[in-house]
Amino acid sequence: MKNRNILYGYGYFDGKIDIHPQESEIVKEVYEAYLNGKSLLIIMNMLNEKQIEYMPGVVNWNKARVMRILDDKRYLGDEKYPALIDQETYDAAQALKENKCDQKNVDRQADIFQLSTPVRCPTCNGVMRRKYDKRRTTQSRWVCRNPECKTSIRITDEGLFTAIMELLNGVIANPERINIPTEKENEPSLERRRLNSEITRLFDSLQIDRELVRKKMMEYASLRYSEIGNEVSTAIRLKDIFIQTSPMETFSLEFVERTVDEIRLATDGTVSIVLENKQEIRKGVYYADTRS
Repeated sequence: MKNRNILYGYGYFDGKIDIHPQESEIVKEVYEAYLNGKSLLIIMNMLNEKQIEYMPGVVNWNKARVMRILDDKRYLGDEKYPALIDQETYDAAQALKENKCDQKNVDRQADIFQLSTPVRCPTCNGVMRRKYDKRRTTQSRWVCRNPECKTSIRITDEGLFTAIMELLNGVIANPERINIPTEKENEPSLERRRLNSEITRLFDSLQIDRELVRKKMMEYASLRYSEIGNEVSTAIRLKDIFIQTSPMETFSLEFVERTVDEIRLATDGTVSIVLENKQEIRKGVYYADTRS
């Protein structure tokens, strides 16, 4: 197998090593593609598809060869090779490579990666996505997916979860905060009227069959509940969940998925939640506003 005896991007000219006009452009293209988010595999395929020669007559690029270009400090210039890449570009590539390496060790089973409840943008109400950068003091941030918005809010994962947990615990402590819409009594269905009449007859009988009465009353209650409007039934169901739940000491992803419709971030990092009944819960607000 052929091996290069000189760093890619350079050549011998008049007996001296100097920048190769064609290869040097490929080196710069590799750095630019990598800093623009292209993976080693994509860059490798790009070079092979363009039939860029790694050596005279050899096109066989692989990820290791691409990585060697990104790693080699000699492109900054030394006693043998003139500078081809500036320090800022080289450092940016190393930082990006280190960050990608760190991401491989991230626990993708952690709650932050399993969170399916949408996080909403305060500017356009679009869905936000989490981004991570270990070089920053606050390493995680939420960025709006709307390309015309691009709102970015820095908040730690712990800060986000703590805020959500505090809001939910506030409702757990006082389920009366959940607004139950006024029920509009509709005309009872034929089946409800039939059951009501049957229950009345059972009570009027000389010997009351308590078990049968109980069964018919449960049927009646179930039928009446099913005829209630969806908004009312959702609010009642939600209130029952909070009544039956003990205050959380640790964040519960499962409870969030059961009760929260969406999470809202304010530009100052303040968190609010919208429950499944479309009611917004904010810190310091006793009776939360209902979302329009």
